[in-house]
Amino acid sequence: MEGEGAIQTIHAQVPLEELDHYSTRLKSMTKGSAAHTRDFSHYARAPHDIQERIIEKNREPVNA
Repeated sequence: MEGEGAIQTIHAQVPLEELDHYSTRLKSMTKGSAAHTRDFSHYARAPHDIQERIIEKNREPVNA
């Protein structure tokens, strides 16, 4: 985190799956005054809880 006057910049590495709807939440938390950018950093194995969430979200329904 670094600041310059009233501006705060946060640098973080976050799994892409965690960034769903981030822009909307950020604007809501800051009353529309914040912005964000994304840059690819690297590939890595997702934590187990995130793997499970991705699998469940993309699971096809079983036809009985």
